[in-house]
Amino acid sequence: MSNTASCRPKEAWCACPSASRATSPWSFCLPPSLCPPSAPSDAERFGLVNHLTEPGQALKRALELATSIAHNAPLAVTAVKRVVTERRAFSDQDAFVEQDRIVAPVLASHDVQEGAHAFTERRPPHWQGC
Repeated sequence: MSNTASCRPKEAWCACPSASRATSPWSFCLPPSLCPPSAPSDAERFGLVNHLTEPGQALKRALELATSIAHNAPLAVTAVKRVVTERRAFSDQDAFVEQDRIVAPVLASHDVQEGAHAFTERRPPHWQGC
């Protein structure tokens, strides 16, 4: 078996926040045809990708993840995106302060109460974005 062939059983195309402030905020693995041996499984093991898929299934899985995200509270999704995107602009200590500042309005929102009520009432939440 060639080195390239050992890489092809799985695709690793899903993005994930990078742990390093020195790189871009999103990391992507190359498609299997371009990656070194075992790169997808190594990328998953080291937390560089969130999901591995069978060849040809990456788009389907990405759309499933997008649908799952779209069902969450819009304020919370926006805040998480900001925290991940703006993380690199701050030192480790300052990042926690900024994260708290970004998340505070979400925690004080009507949507937080709605989410808790929907959970206890076992019903889908009705997000209002406020």
